[in-house]
Amino acid sequence: MDDAELFRQLVERANKENDGHLTIMKFTTNWRVCFGIPGDTLEKCRHMPVGNTFAEAAKAALDEPRSLYEIRLSSPTVRR
Repeated sequence: MDDAELFRQLVERANKENDGHLTIMKFTTNWRVCFGIPGDTLEKCRHMPVGNTFAEAAKAALDEPRSLYEIRLSSPTVRR
């Protein structure tokens, strides 16, 4: 599946389940993709599905959908 198809699937799921909210971030060493928006803190970004490429992060987000609205910062689990 190419990046365009992954992006289409992410947008479709965001529209159906998260009021259209989708966050895609590119960092020096990885990508993060999650449904929702980070809000006033980027701390939640550490809990987002991650991959070395957009495709890896997008597939992780589609396989295990995670909404930033459901992430509690007191959670001890951090995905890196």
